[in-house]
Amino acid sequence: MLQFEKINPNETLDYYTIKYFQKATYLEFLNLEARSISEASEMCLLLVKDRRTDVNMKTDFDFNCSIKVKDVFPSVLSHRMVTETFEDRNQTISVSLLGQAILFNNKALTEHLLSDYRLDPGAPGSDEAENLLTIVCKKLSQGLANTFKATLLEKMCKSELFCQHLRQSENSAFKENFLSLYYSVNSWIAERPHYNGPDDIDTLNDKVEEVIFRVTTGAPPSYQEVLASRT
Repeated sequence: MLQFEKINPNETLDYYTIKYFQKATYLEFLNLEARSISEASEMCLLLVKDRRTDVNMKTDFDFNCSIKVKDVFPSVLSHRMVTETFEDRNQTISVSLLGQAILFNNKALTEHLLSDYRLDPGAPGSDEAENLLTIVCKKLSQGLANTFKATLLEKMCKSELFCQHLRQSENSAFKENFLSLYYSVNSWIAERPHYNGPDDIDTLNDKVEEVIFRVTTGAPPSYQEVLASRT
């Protein structure tokens, strides 16, 4: 069906049985079931490999879910993670396809997206980039996402759009999450303290620039980082 273009992989469909979003593509809908149904996971890969698929698509989720809705959520852990992590945000949050794959533990889709030259972790916008890092760091705190974090960090640093969002953002948590991912990849580096207050935004920006430079150029760790790892 894909070969003869009977399915448009970017077509937005309405799903009234899934309460926490109103519209999604068929690929995004299948992603919800991929963790428990192998056929759904395989169909996700078929769809995402189609040349017409927008790998940088995003969906707006309503995670202000009732207990009844929670019962049909594909992962109780993912539901808890999002409702706790985004509880201070607006009722609706925007999540990129990559963020959705990581959120719902679709390992096969995540790995394929990270290998796809079309993927830009900074697309489609700053909200999706921030939410992607929030999801990744929360997953890391749960002991997940370890298999792809180095590749993800590299793609983020090499994305002009992602780095633009990161540099221009006034959200210190966005920058801290980026640094946390870097320290998670380079686990030999002693954990850095969190930065607090608006006066620290310049310090955060300096560290972000240093990390982007080191990842993109393959530069060796700084003298301070080597010292920190030995203390």
